[in-house]
Amino acid sequence: MNNSKVLLKNTSFCGGSSPVMAKAEQRMGGEPLGIYAKLRTPPKKSSEFLDESTGEFVVLGKLSSVEATKEARKIRFKLQDAARDALYLFHGDHTPLNKGGYPVYHRTCSCTRINISSTVSIVKSSTNKKSFYSGLSSCASASTCPICAAKINERKSNELRVMANQAEAIGNNLSLLTLTTPHTASDKIEDLLPKISCALTKFWAGAWATRFKNKYGIIGNIRSFEVLHGLNGWHPHFHLIIVSDKKLPSTNRTDKGYILNDQSDAWRHILNRWKSVSISAGLGMPNMNGLDIQNGDKAGEYISKFGSDEQILETKSGKKITWDMMDEATKGMTKLGKKGSKTPWALLSDSVDSDLTPEQRKESKFLFLFYARAIKGKNMLRWSKGLRDHFGLGKQATDEEIISQEEDKADLLCHILPVEWKQILKLKHRNLVLDLAESGGSVAVARYLFGLDKFADDFLTFESGFNARGKSHDEFEEDCFDERVKTKVVKYQFPLELNHNTSYLESIADDIYSIANSKHRRGFFKGLFLDDRISLIKRPLVAKDENI
Repeated sequence: MNNSKVLLKNTSFCGGSSPVMAKAEQRMGGEPLGIYAKLRTPPKKSSEFLDESTGEFVVLGKLSSVEATKEARKIRFKLQDAARDALYLFHGDHTPLNKGGYPVYHRTCSCTRINISSTVSIVKSSTNKKSFYSGLSSCASASTCPICAAKINERKSNELRVMANQAEAIGNNLSLLTLTTPHTASDKIEDLLPKISCALTKFWAGAWATRFKNKYGIIGNIRSFEVLHGLNGWHPHFHLIIVSDKKLPSTNRTDKGYILNDQSDAWRHILNRWKSVSISAGLGMPNMNGLDIQNGDKAGEYISKFGSDEQILETKSGKKITWDMMDEATKGMTKLGKKGSKTPWALLSDSVDSDLTPEQRKESKFLFLFYARAIKGKNMLRWSKGLRDHFGLGKQATDEEIISQEEDKADLLCHILPVEWKQILKLKHRNLVLDLAESGGSVAVARYLFGLDKFADDFLTFESGFNARGKSHDEFEEDCFDERVKTKVVKYQFPLELNHNTSYLESIADDIYSIANSKHRRGFFKGLFLDDRISLIKRPLVAKDENI
């Protein structure tokens, strides 16, 4: 091995339209609102910055905005690994098997791990200069996957902000209504969820609901579902953004944010309805804290249950978040609750917190598992019928559709081969590779991959083959991953450290190359073969690994 290998290994890597829209444009001076409406007030402090992948304003000590964004992404990958560890137990002793006889685990277990293309690509946004992976499977689960939740919830939150801007322009009122019920430490989450869902259904049904809607001119609502866990056990509750012509009665609070006994008759009328349907659904009777109503003109920044305007919530990871009504409806899982209550992400964080005892970490892990089982199939955010048409927003995209959409225009940086990706997963370096791509581009990624290759002695030669991969997914697929090639590659794959007889290796190279050469596809093989016929085969040619 020459000195270049040693030196490099020790080097740091660097809408739609509607009559309402026309009315809004007229009030705004004829300027269209659309998706370009202002989504968020800029941070007041220069130390705060916007993490564009989640929409969160973040402050992390003296770190720069770039470093803080990377730290936030690192935390999400760490939490996803913790979720994967817990969700392997999702099916208990009854894990289903696929046609090949392999176990089928919860979809979050393979999220951003299994390549669904011939390679894993790293692409870099042309607007925010952030790098991300392409060609990987995504679970599209906002309730169990921190990686997917960041993208899904921010898209939904931004959509709600567009709605809020349009509502203001046409004179609609927005109110944030929170509904909770009593609970104890002995209550099971799988029992509480159907009951509180039944209570909300009854709340909007019947003659009372009709009179309630007519009284305030309620046009519709956006319902968000959130689950916390605290000293008194599981705490499921609803946040509803009510769109109406008239303001709903606001909750009267003390200067410290506590709910007063002195409330208006209209407010108590709503609380009594919630009490009635809660009891009817088999829940305990809510007290004064069971209802909270905040009107939109006072909810530009999130008002916590015991807080006030412009409160900054700090997560356990050290991030500070500027919170508003739209975040409350879409990002409740990312905040920490009060009086010891914890979100599912906080439970995941505790499950890998070295400062806690093994028993505490295990308890947090299983609490998240119980939550994941109970929340399966639940719609966490739902618009009432006709409300999206009122604002000309069109059909609501599913979580899967949101994940599949491109964030913005992105440029291809490089391809990572399946064998290299497998090593990155083993080392838990998914976040590190993206950091390298952002700071040093494809060269930094090449140096990292070169360090993983036990048999690559010269970086310039390695880099030449690495750069030959620089094609789009479609070109790369067409060049080298014909179905017959994949069959041969999988058949003849072998470990790196295994030394085969030269004639045997040559016969494999001839066999595979003859298939590729039948279509005159040589680009891929030039990067891996010493010449056009004889392969070094010091690194395996592998197709998609289904068992990662």
